[in-house]
Amino acid sequence: MALIDALIDKIADPALRQALRDQISTMLMKQSFGLVYQQHKPETVELPQYKVRRGSKVRIPSEATDDLYDVERVEGGTVTIVSQSVEPERWEIERSEVVVVREFGEPIYPGLRSVGTVSEGGEKPPHLVINAENFHALETLLYTHENKIDAIYIDPPYNTGNRDWKYNNDYVDGVDQFRHSKWLAFMERRLTLARRLLKNNGVLIVTIDEHEVDNLGLLLRQTLPEADIQRVTMVINPKGNNQNQFSRVDEYGFFCFHGGATAIDGPDSGLGDVANSDPVWTMLMRRGSNSLRKDRPTMFYPTIVDTETEKIIDAGDALESTASRSSVRPRQGTRFVWPIRTDQSEGRWQIGRERLLEQLGEGTIKLGSRGGIQYVPDKGRKAIKDGSIEVIGIAPDGSLRLRWNGKTITPKTVWFRAAHNAATFGTDLLTALLGVRNQFPPRRRPRHRAHRLGHQRYA
Repeated sequence: MALIDALIDKIADPALRQALRDQISTMLMKQSFGLVYQQHKPETVELPQYKVRRGSKVRIPSEATDDLYDVERVEGGTVTIVSQSVEPERWEIERSEVVVVREFGEPIYPGLRSVGTVSEGGEKPPHLVINAENFHALETLLYTHENKIDAIYIDPPYNTGNRDWKYNNDYVDGVDQFRHSKWLAFMERRLTLARRLLKNNGVLIVTIDEHEVDNLGLLLRQTLPEADIQRVTMVINPKGNNQNQFSRVDEYGFFCFHGGATAIDGPDSGLGDVANSDPVWTMLMRRGSNSLRKDRPTMFYPTIVDTETEKIIDAGDALESTASRSSVRPRQGTRFVWPIRTDQSEGRWQIGRERLLEQLGEGTIKLGSRGGIQYVPDKGRKAIKDGSIEVIGIAPDGSLRLRWNGKTITPKTVWFRAAHNAATFGTDLLTALLGVRNQFPPRRRPRHRAHRLGHQRYA
């Protein structure tokens, strides 16, 4: 189909060009049963560090469209470019305003160049982030990692119809009658490379929403016929998103298992079922009855946190029943955490100071994610000793990493976890970090300014 499109573009008679396009469109509407799509014109990739030479193919990044031009002449800081159209036009433009591009099939010899490192993991295995056009990054990895990767996770463009991703030198949007076909061609190229990178017992995971979920499922079964493929529904927005007749709360993930790869049982099913409902860690501040300072004055004391490391390092003495918190102050470089309730009244801790220091030494006291104090109660401490709770590591703050041992449950095909909430752990999290909402608006590109030299018509 790409070749036919290119041949039709060369026809000078506009009426004949349109008549042929109309007939081909009618023919394409009569599709066979199953997943039928066209292998569209190849994609392009920008090479901003390539020198602009005569004969180069270039794009103007500042232009509203993604049209390609041929470089006819380079003279000093100015280049003459010719449009790739039935009636070519010549333009004169500054060399700095164009960038060299390559289409798929043209030779590209990519290489990796280190731009910086971050070392925080100690002796743990390192991670590598590759900033590149994803197709060519996958091709590069084939030289060193073909059939060597255990798992690949892909989060592709969802093809929602918004003008938010580019393909085939043009935007793929909701009014493009071939937008599903173009998206499938885009995905097939990358899935084929990903399969070559996977081990024979590797797993490929692809997330998607309702716009292409059905097409993607068919494409995966067509591209990976040997895989055991299962779809998981993930609740990402419990409040719902009103788009059509129903309020959408979910997205999907396809898991493609190869060879002997399989999902393993874990501590929870993803839908709320847990192998052991008893929490290992619980809040140190007492709740419910008998939970005020006056009820147990000896359990009203400050825990001391190092302000640089955010670790609990000590605990202060219990205050006299009539003493104010302001009567004691933390030493330099530390801060106090008191058992203060949500209504700002004074509560109390579950355990006394001596017991807290004992558990701090054994790693069963820690600072919670929201600033509160957490601890392992007696039942959990006994379970650690008898092996019911397994110690799987030590956190940077010295607290133990714990999990219930030997009690697992099979994952289900619907996941409903708080950590998957895209609003809480996406938009809201970024807003909390940056202080302002929606800091990443779509970029609007101005049109370039160039001097038109005239055009020549080719028959």
